[in-house]
Amino acid sequence: PVPPLPPGLQGGCNVSVTPAPGRLPYSEPYYFLLNEARAEALSISRATTDGGISVNVSGSDYVDTPLGAQCLFSDSTTRIVTAGTLIAASTVSCTVPARPAGVAFVDVSMNGG
Repeated sequence: PVPPLPPGLQGGCNVSVTPAPGRLPYSEPYYFLLNEARAEALSISRATTDGGISVNVSGSDYVDTPLGAQCLFSDSTTRIVTAGTLIAASTVSCTVPARPAGVAFVDVSMNGG
């Protein structure tokens, strides 16, 4: 049986999963089809290269999933993924990673990356 969808989701479906050799089989797997999470604004515009500063990423279609929120900090050569904390359907809190000086693009994923 598939659990009910969280409010605001477009649909769900059953998916058959075959584990890789040597991996334990899943019991009653299920997946959700989610709207794409959209990051729209940041609570800060600057951070130090040492990282460690919290930033709230405001957006839409953030939902609680078993994989949890992930924050993506990237530029043309580097992509750093950190764990995020879902605060609300429109806010994820992220800790800025240590990284070289320069512009970083910030995005949020609710499906593991």
